[in-house]
Amino acid sequence: MTVSFEWLGEQAKAAARRGASRGLLKAAEEIKEASLEIVPRRTDLLAASAGTSVSDGGLVASVYYDDPRDIKTIKQHEDLTYYHPVGESAKFLEKPFKAARGTAAALAAEIARELT
Repeated sequence: MTVSFEWLGEQAKAAARRGASRGLLKAAEEIKEASLEIVPRRTDLLAASAGTSVSDGGLVASVYYDDPRDIKTIKQHEDLTYYHPVGESAKFLEKPFKAARGTAAALAAEIARELT
């Protein structure tokens, strides 16, 4: 009895990377949307600067605020003593990021979708 097979390792690796990249971008978008719910909005400049990206390799996702008043943005995020109206918050990126730990399931689903 002879058994033969075709090795599809490279295609499987590429498919897994595509799925991971897509899943990471979805997770980053979810974190961004959650952070927009609590980001300080005195002028809306900070909220308008929110964005997401995935690296060229596809395995690093970023959620960011690119406000030109960068130093104030960092202080607004980190300083728990700043006044924030009801519904707004310091740690407006950190809180949604910690809450998104369940997005690993979405990431796994995207990888599985590519492999099936």
